[in-house]
Amino acid sequence: MVKPVMLLPKQADPPFVPPESGLLLRILTPMQLLNHDDVVVSGSGSAEVMPAVHPGVGFGVTAGMRDKSMGEVDVSYQRTYHRASGVDAFPSSFRAIDLQWRVHGRPEERLQPYVMAAGGIQEMRVTDGSVSATSIEDARWGGPNWQLGGGATYFVSPRLSVFVEGAYRSAHYRRVEGIADGQLQEWVRSRGIRVASGVAFRFDPSARTVPESE
Repeated sequence: MVKPVMLLPKQADPPFVPPESGLLLRILTPMQLLNHDDVVVSGSGSAEVMPAVHPGVGFGVTAGMRDKSMGEVDVSYQRTYHRASGVDAFPSSFRAIDLQWRVHGRPEERLQPYVMAAGGIQEMRVTDGSVSATSIEDARWGGPNWQLGGGATYFVSPRLSVFVEGAYRSAHYRRVEGIADGQLQEWVRSRGIRVASGVAFRFDPSARTVPESE
């Protein structure tokens, strides 16, 4: 005699629940376009140069926290490398430390668009950009900057996501250091576009999937 066998229905996958809060770490690859003319200042027996540059790529890392009501707040370090435009000299690197704020739309979904604002300080380092009659050193141009932009985050899991973003950056230089250091008489402004992609890791003990109710 064959006994009947009861087949249980296949259980549905538990729904995705994005993290509401927790620490986060982003690793990214930025590409940056900086738009400014050649700048040369002189005084105290030396001349400092900041050439117009081609777009450059580099690396970046951010660390901060996510809060359901406030969005994401983090501190970012990014660095990009640039070649001078029109001359085979003065390779330059741009680095910035910024405080960033992101506010996400659709916070209950895997794909979350966001807007962002940021501000901080930056330095443009120009190799051999400070020259006198007897020596050559790097020139370092510094000052504040701000950014406005947006992007989108896709959650592969509650703890792992990938993202793309773009922002308009306005960088302002007020001080130059090299053979001679000093304040600039006028602000030097560099405007440009920054785009980046990367991965984000979230250390959130509450990130989970919700088990199916009995």
